[in-house]
Amino acid sequence: MASNTSEIDMNNGDVAHTHARYFRINRRNFSGHYDVEEMDGTHLFYVDMWSLGSGKPDLTLHQGPDNKSPIVAVSHMPTLGSDYKIGIGDPNEPNSMQWDDLAKERLTQSGWRWIKTLTDGERAGSTLNLMWKRTKKVTVDGMTVQSMSSRNYKLQDSDTGSILAVFTGDRTYRRCGVLQLNVSYGRPFDLSVFTTCLTLYEEARRESHQSGGGG
Repeated sequence: MASNTSEIDMNNGDVAHTHARYFRINRRNFSGHYDVEEMDGTHLFYVDMWSLGSGKPDLTLHQGPDNKSPIVAVSHMPTLGSDYKIGIGDPNEPNSMQWDDLAKERLTQSGWRWIKTLTDGERAGSTLNLMWKRTKKVTVDGMTVQSMSSRNYKLQDSDTGSILAVFTGDRTYRRCGVLQLNVSYGRPFDLSVFTTCLTLYEEARRESHQSGGGG
């Protein structure tokens, strides 16, 4: 997928996409899981979905083809309140887990705040103030927003305005959309982006289902 941005645009907070990476997120209708793949079809993650009362995380990322593959991240989505708990690692090894809060912006309701300390990659040791926001203007390179779609998000560095990731919905009976990662901040950061993005998508899917709009 070719990039359509070649330099930093300080007016809209965009960043150069020369080294952007792209991932397709899939879920068949009525399926109980998501799949994350590279654009060439290489399968990366099987994402289990669990309902209230199951005693399990709402989303569990397995690195592999099924739910017997190793767990690498989880998301807890409480029904009361808007804050989500994101865990990187395997909950069966609690001492190795990294936990972050994904919190809805309470004053403006404009996005979901998230503070991430990088532990790997070119900026290890840095702490980022991040926000996922809904968007209809910023899209994955080469894509357009579907006219009725509300499941489109951008991940922005709140301190610099840079756009670190974008998710553009592309819903069919088996597809959800494409996630574009514009930075390489290490594997834990990548897993956090996958998990937070899937959490927001699953939140929107549940809200649509409850209102009779389907999944």
